[in-house]
Amino acid sequence: MLLSACTSIATASPSMQPSIDEIEIVSTPSIPNQEHPEFQIELYNPNRFDVRNAAIVLRIGKAEFSSGGALTPDMLNIFFTLTSQEFEGLSDGDPISFLYGPYETEPLLFFGLLQKNQVQDRTLRLDPHFFMTKENAAQRLSKIALSMDSIELRESLQFTISALERSLEPDLWDDPARLDPVAGEEVFNFELEAFKRLMELESSEQFPLGDKAMLIGIIDQIVLADRGLAAFAIKDASGELAPSEIQQANSLLLQGDVAAMEGDFFGAVENYKAAWLLVTRD
Repeated sequence: MLLSACTSIATASPSMQPSIDEIEIVSTPSIPNQEHPEFQIELYNPNRFDVRNAAIVLRIGKAEFSSGGALTPDMLNIFFTLTSQEFEGLSDGDPISFLYGPYETEPLLFFGLLQKNQVQDRTLRLDPHFFMTKENAAQRLSKIALSMDSIELRESLQFTISALERSLEPDLWDDPARLDPVAGEEVFNFELEAFKRLMELESSEQFPLGDKAMLIGIIDQIVLADRGLAAFAIKDASGELAPSEIQQANSLLLQGDVAAMEGDFFGAVENYKAAWLLVTRD
């Protein structure tokens, strides 16, 4: 399955361009360039990638790649192909993120920092970096807070930022995609504290309309990261727990998805927390 977000600008005169009826889409297999072999970047997302009528963007540092995203049938993996020149132009330490757009109000999903020594057979395989995703959400909220004229709104944002920052305490995490099985519950608890204020801000008539789209994108970003933490835990436990428990955990994920679609982000995180607890308890 191929998602393409290429936009070409025709330079021919209108009389030289074919009508829509004359256009024939032809799929031509690519021919490997032996002198300049390509690199492939594979992203894994336990939440699955959406199929949207929007550009898909792989952002590495300041470079963006918005074409060639091949999605696997289960929608868990997406592949981007970079030319050798494009890959060599990137630097170790560049942050890697995925979004639909490019729109700055969209939620971002991070995949860590580029480390070229991790490339094997010209392929770089990456898991999501939920820690970095949440950290970025806090940074984006900080930028909004700095622009607030209202002291009340600014204080509410600062409370939310503080709750998010507490969820990033290193002892709550096993790795960037997994929480500590004992202490990790606190990450969800801190998020629930944050969402009490975020939902108030999102519905507030005092909150500037110009910043509201950004706020909604950040809320989505946090919710999707929490869902990913639960989904990753379910994946890890799938070979250890009874199928009925895995089914129950997936049911809780679905309930969280329904709540999120209805705008009940607090309820969504509560369900994701319950799913995570179900598969990580002793």
